[in-house]
Amino acid sequence: MIALRPSSPGPAPRFGPVAARGLAQLGPDVGSDSLTLALILSTWIRGTGVGLATARDDLLELRGALLEVSGLDRGSEPVPMTARDDRRAVLNLAVYVVGLIERASRSTGLDREAVVEVALSTH
Repeated sequence: MIALRPSSPGPAPRFGPVAARGLAQLGPDVGSDSLTLALILSTWIRGTGVGLATARDDLLELRGALLEVSGLDRGSEPVPMTARDDRRAVLNLAVYVVGLIERASRSTGLDREAVVEVALSTH
């Protein structure tokens, strides 16, 4: 039997690292029409206590960190469009970041989780 213990007191985890690590575990074929992705993002947003605008900004910051550590050419890497609707923007950015994690992984020779940890350690 698994015993659940109450969460420890203290500040909530930050959305950026939670999302980065979670997105690294998703397969590269996840799409913006994925109900699973929408539910996961909602859980991370609620669990970290951020709003959609902060989640969007954190994903854009993660993009920059991944580009920096991977050596991918910023000039040829697509710039994600953010919609007027923050919910749609966060969902589309998450799909973009999943693909970027895959490209960064191939570029560095690191697995998806490792490249994310390197990116998080630099920012």
